[in-house]
Amino acid sequence: MISVRKKNVFAAIKRAYIDLYRKKGGTNDPKLLKEDEGIIVVTGNRKCLPYLSLIKGEFICGLNYSDYFPYANKNLIHNELDYWRKKIIKSNKLNHVISHIRNYPNTKRAILNFLEHSIPQIRGEFPCVSYIYFRKRGEFVDVHAHMRATNANFMMLMDATFVMGIQKIVADELGLKCGIYIQYMDSLHFYKKEASQIDRQLKFMAKSKIWKNL
Repeated sequence: MISVRKKNVFAAIKRAYIDLYRKKGGTNDPKLLKEDEGIIVVTGNRKCLPYLSLIKGEFICGLNYSDYFPYANKNLIHNELDYWRKKIIKSNKLNHVISHIRNYPNTKRAILNFLEHSIPQIRGEFPCVSYIYFRKRGEFVDVHAHMRATNANFMMLMDATFVMGIQKIVADELGLKCGIYIQYMDSLHFYKKEASQIDRQLKFMAKSKIWKNL
């Protein structure tokens, strides 16, 4: 298992990315280059950086992801924002979670559930994010995000910063601070078709000022 604990989310992503790349052995999936279970724990999220904002019912990115993953598909960002808006904002799920924590501060049932099918689906939409769990602990809101599948090449970073952005939105609404963030990934993987992009990204992480000292 890839297991990383850092104060900074970018340091956690970098370590998990490199550890997966260096992992010996492959995977049973012919489409994948590398695969393992993964968990990242971010303990220094209390500054609640504005990775994401909610303005008039729309999610606005607070990060330029191209600064961190210059070779990633830029269309993914728009597609992901649209998906999350539909699943969280239009469905009113986020407001329900905030109200639930406000009314029941000790609850362990404040969950954004994305799995709408009772049985696995071979075709059609099936979310990579299974659920997001929110827990009030004193003056903080801790968050656990459970992913059934995560492409380590860019999506691991976008998922983490996006959910941490939601964590900030919830904390702000409740007058609380952001606590620990934990991201569980049942399948953390690299795709074979992105092998050259992965090699370039590793070189970029080694040389770029934005990654180098993490």
